[in-house]
Amino acid sequence: MALATNGVRERAIEIAFGQASIPKSPATRDTQGRVMLCLAAIVAKAGFLARGRQSDASELERDLADGGAPERLERAFADLGWDIGECRAKMEYNDRMEEGDRKLAVLKYLTTANESTLCLRGDAISHMDVSE
Repeated sequence: MALATNGVRERAIEIAFGQASIPKSPATRDTQGRVMLCLAAIVAKAGFLARGRQSDASELERDLADGGAPERLERAFADLGWDIGECRAKMEYNDRMEEGDRKLAVLKYLTTANESTLCLRGDAISHMDVSE
């Protein structure tokens, strides 16, 4: 199945830049109550937004910030027609980064990824070297 990824990368970059930090998966709220999303959640939210599904993006963000389990994020990937394995790979990648390095690593991934690589099958990002 062809992936509808047009605009996902740009939206994901905007979301990540707008956050003060990138939390461990799947999401948390900062001290002011703003939602902070992990890499996989950022990509899923961007996918919904790119398809004009604002209400689904908002619902996902709220569910995850209010204690939603990673399975909720996997359902979002499935709803978007994307590989659940890639969701898991993005969460693993996100969570193995040290807190102080995570936002930079996520932004580097998002800015170097192209539309078609955001939702590849399998562990496409698990071998990515963030030390470059």
